[in-house]
Amino acid sequence: TYYRFMQNPHINWLRFTILLAEKIINEHLKDLTSDQRADCFVFDDLLYSRTGYKKTELAAKVFDHVSMTYKKGFRMMTMGWTDGSSFVPIASSLLSSKNDQNVIG
Repeated sequence: TYYRFMQNPHINWLRFTILLAEKIINEHLKDLTSDQRADCFVFDDLLYSRTGYKKTELAAKVFDHVSMTYKKGFRMMTMGWTDGSSFVPIASSLLSSKNDQNVIG
């Protein structure tokens, strides 16, 4: 059942992860923190380096702001919820380059 569920192309994974995160936050984590603690959404844009980039669709040369060099892979945009001590990822997506010269996959 697990493998059929994971390979089903009709599953809306973004909706599934959002609903799962919402249930975890509202039913389990909200009760553990006080009302005075601020909670917020966090958006993170990080480099997802890919070694087998030649056979990966839409892989691109992406600028890494940490090492100040271009690396091959994707940008991964992640949205999460935090209360200051815990972090729950809600949604993420891989982004390629909008410049056609940088796309190598």
